[in-house]
Amino acid sequence: MIRPGRQADARLPDACEQIPADLADVEKLAAATAGCGAVIYCAGSVRGRAATDFSAANVKGVKAMCKALAGAEHPPPLLLISSLAASRPELSDYANSKHEGEKVLLCHSNLRWTILRPPAVYGPGDREMLPLLKMIRRGLLAHAGPAGQKLSLLHVDDLVEAVMRWLSAPQKCLHKTYAIDDGTPGG
Repeated sequence: MIRPGRQADARLPDACEQIPADLADVEKLAAATAGCGAVIYCAGSVRGRAATDFSAANVKGVKAMCKALAGAEHPPPLLLISSLAASRPELSDYANSKHEGEKVLLCHSNLRWTILRPPAVYGPGDREMLPLLKMIRRGLLAHAGPAGQKLSLLHVDDLVEAVMRWLSAPQKCLHKTYAIDDGTPGG
């Protein structure tokens, strides 16, 4: 699914159907997910000035997707790509919105859901982490918090590997939340 009014992403294979849909449109979400083997909800807002800037994708979109799936005769399993920040909702409006989105799923025990909590994801085409990575490459790094605070990053390939493993056996992960990392001690 893509945002209404957006151009189709030419990087996706021809076998991928790109359906314009608003995250609040329960009927369109239900139609788009009908007959799917699984749904991966990875919509999200990472930038904003106020709590409401994060809510549309991180909370309301999750609610609409749950409502769409709950209305299906045989709803597919749902994977919510959340954030490690959801474990600390007091940190920011973003973290709180991810936490609230997860709470939506907790109210839907009738759905087969799983939550993945990756840290900050980086990789090809990434625009969010690029300024930080460029600073690091130049040997500069400003502390974003206390001096001892560590920044946790995950390459997109490692996130994709976690998603693929979930797709191979979603029933083994029902109603569970996983904080994921690259498996390397110390990152």
